[in-house]
Amino acid sequence: MGCLTGLLLLAVPMYVMFKFRLRIADVVWASLIRMVVTVGVLGGLLYVVVQNDSWWASLLAMLLMAVVGALYAVRRSRLKVSRFFMPVAIGMVVSASLFSLFVTSLAITTSQPMAARVLLPVAGMIIGAMVAGNAKALRAYYIGLDNHRQLYDYLVGNGASHRQAVNFFVRRALEANIVPQARHAAYTMSSASPAMLWALVMGGVGVWTAIALSIIMTIAAMAASVVSLVVALVVARRYCFDDYMSLTADIK
Repeated sequence: MGCLTGLLLLAVPMYVMFKFRLRIADVVWASLIRMVVTVGVLGGLLYVVVQNDSWWASLLAMLLMAVVGALYAVRRSRLKVSRFFMPVAIGMVVSASLFSLFVTSLAITTSQPMAARVLLPVAGMIIGAMVAGNAKALRAYYIGLDNHRQLYDYLVGNGASHRQAVNFFVRRALEANIVPQARHAAYTMSSASPAMLWALVMGGVGVWTAIALSIIMTIAAMAASVVSLVVALVVARRYCFDDYMSLTADIK
């Protein structure tokens, strides 16, 4: 009954759309349906994993989330999925596994770091940050290389190594990854970000513990996003450059 009562709040935006004759009902309903489907699938996955409550199920669910996140990141970057999915997936799987286990084992210091109720929320927040950061960074890197191909070829043709020639574009990608997350961290308490903080307090966690966890998760998400990007760029070299270190034509 509480859930049904909460759904009655939909009447507010629906009335506003009807009153002001806003022609956005199709967009709103499509978004709501997509949200319900996504939350339903995720909820079903979490329910099964939590009921099993085994380390292998938690690890498998975390890897699945990382792979799905990699696919979404590549699609958001508008690059070729067939060419960039594998490097991005490797980067996200490695980074999500490393930093999620680091947080649950050393930062939170729980007695059950592999428990689904501990590992999956941490991994989900980290993977979400990686998706947003990597999508922008990958596009900045590869579209920059594609648009300034002559600069890259000029540097390589005049004796620069591959690493030296792409250094400028790597810096742009890292900036596109780190700067938005740093701004996000700076405004954590004045935007929608403190949802985690309020949820922890609502769940009975002490205020100072909730604040500490929010700060730790923000830092962990930033670090994981940077590492996943670097791994993806390193792995993607064999997919995007030929034997002569020239950029291939079909990156998007």
